[in-house]
Amino acid sequence: MESSAEKQLSPSVSPDVETAQNSPVDPDALKLAEMGYTQDMSRNFSVWSVLGVGFSLTNSWFGISAALITGINSGGPLLIIYGIMLIALISTVIKTWHVFLAYQIANIFCFFFNCYGKTLPTVAQVTLWTSLVSFAIILITVPAVAPTHQHAKFVFATFINNTGWEQGGIAFIVGLVNTNWSFACLDCATHLAEEVHRPEKMVPIAIMGTVAIGFVTSWFFSMAMFFSIVGDFADIGASATGVPILEVFNQALSHKAGAIVLEALIIATGLGCLIASHTWQSRLCWSFARDRGLPAHRWLSKVDKRLDVPLNAHFVSCVIVAIMGCLYLASLTAFNS
Repeated sequence: MESSAEKQLSPSVSPDVETAQNSPVDPDALKLAEMGYTQDMSRNFSVWSVLGVGFSLTNSWFGISAALITGINSGGPLLIIYGIMLIALISTVIKTWHVFLAYQIANIFCFFFNCYGKTLPTVAQVTLWTSLVSFAIILITVPAVAPTHQHAKFVFATFINNTGWEQGGIAFIVGLVNTNWSFACLDCATHLAEEVHRPEKMVPIAIMGTVAIGFVTSWFFSMAMFFSIVGDFADIGASATGVPILEVFNQALSHKAGAIVLEALIIATGLGCLIASHTWQSRLCWSFARDRGLPAHRWLSKVDKRLDVPLNAHFVSCVIVAIMGCLYLASLTAFNS
C-alpha cells in the first residue's frame, strides 16, 4: 500500500485514459492522456519561449567565458575551437540528404558567384594561385614528414586489379577514368574567347598552358603521394573516411588536425574548380543558344549588360545541375555515372 505522502509526490495519473481520449481535448493533452497523465499545467510557452529557456540555461558562449580557466590550461585555443565542434556535432551522422543539401548549396553559391562578370578574371587568377600554392605545400609537406617511404618498384611497377575483371587490360582502361578526368574540360578557354583580348593567340596559350601545368603538377603530386604511403596500400582504399587522399595525409603526418588542414587546401582548390565549371557551362550554353542550337535560343542567348554575363544561360545551366543532383537521392551509382 502506498502512503499518503507517496501519493502526493506521484504525478497525476488519469484513472480512465479512454474517457480522456473521447473528451474534447487538444491533441497535446490527448497524447499526454495516452501516456496515463492528465493535463495539469497551462501551455503558455511558444517555440521562442522554450528556446529562450533552453538557451538561457545552456548559454554556450557564456559557458566558454565563465569556464575559460579550465580550457586555456587543458588544451588551449586548439582544444576550445575544435572541442566546440566535437561536442556540438558528437552524434551527427552524415546521411544522403545531408550530402544532397551540400551539393545544392554549393550549386547556388556558384550561381551567385558567377552573376557578376567583372570579378571573374580576378577570381580566376586567385583560384589558379590557390591551386598552385596548395600543390606546393602538400608536395613538400607530406614526403618530408612521412616516417617511411615506399620503394621505387612499388610506385613505378606495381599494377593492382581490384575491379573484378580478370583481364588487366580492362582494369587499365577503367583506371584511365581517373587520369582522363584530371584533364577534362580543356575546351573551357575556348568558350571565353569573346572575353579576352587577342583570342587567336591567348586561347591556345591558355589551353596548352593548362595541359603543361596539369601534367607537371599531377605527375609529381602522384609520385610524391605514392612514395609517402605508410603501411599497407589496401588501408588507403578501405579508409573509414571514404577519402583515400585524406588517409594518405593522416598516415604520413600521424596528426589528424594536420591532415584536415591539407585536405582543406584541396577543398579550397576544388571550390575554385567548381566556380570555373559554372563559368564554363554558362558560356557553353550561351554560345550554343546563339547558334540557335537550343530551344528558347533567343532568350538563352541574351547577355545581361548590367552584370556582363549571359545570365539566362547561366541560370538554366545551374537548374540543370540542380536537377541532376536529385539522382543522388535515388541512386549513388547513377549519380556517379
